[in-house]
Parts: sequence; C-alpha cells; structure tokens
Amino acid sequence: MTEQTPVLNELNNLLGKMMIVGEESCWDYGFLESVIERCKKGKIPTYGQQNVLKDIHVRWSDEAMKSRADFSQNWNEEKEQAFFIALQYYKQTGYYSSSTPPSPPQGRELVPPLFPPRRTILCL
Repeated sequence: MTEQTPVLNELNNLLGKMMIVGEESCWDYGFLESVIERCKKGKIPTYGQQNVLKDIHVRWSDEAMKSRADFSQNWNEEKEQAFFIALQYYKQTGYYSSSTPPSPPQGRELVPPLFPPRRTILCL
C-alpha cells in the first residue's frame, strides 16, 4: 500500500469535494483520478498536469464552491435580463469564432486574400 503524501492528501480532498456535490462525471474528477494513480506509482505530476491541477484547485476552492451554492440566491431580474439578451443575440448570430478566419501559424504572415468559407458568408 502506498503511503499518503501531502500531494495525495490534497488530491483526495479535491476528489472528496466533487463526490459530495455529485460531480463524479465531470472532467476534473477523471483527471484527478488519473493523477492520483500516477502518484500512487511513485511518480510526480508532470509540469502540464501541475498547471491543470492549479486550475482545478481554484475551481474547487471553498470560495468557488460557496459562489456556486449561492448562485441561485444571487440571481435577480438584472442578471436574468442580461442573460436573455445574450441568449437572443447568439441565437440569431451564432458564435463568432465560426465566421472568423483561422490565425496563421506563429512566425508566419497572413497571406491575403484570406476569406471565410462561402458557407459562412451565406450564413451572415
């Protein structure tokens, strides 16, 4: 049996928070499970995994969980109106990224003329 290290304890605590609120199917939960298995084998999280773990830690901090729990209590007419406006806007126009040309690879210039596909123009 692997001894519990401070890193494993912290990861298991995050996993426990997700279980308490019933989020076992979220991506963060699966990612934590895989990192925990890696740590149990005596390996440390990679640099990339450490960056993702920082983000997960912020998303599952006590403050973030409290904010999610208070969301419905803080919902008011002003927020509902702003949400409705955004909903109507995106319903009519769609999400903007589908109508913009792709960025050129880093270090290369954009070669004119670069136009969005015809189907995108027809949707406008």
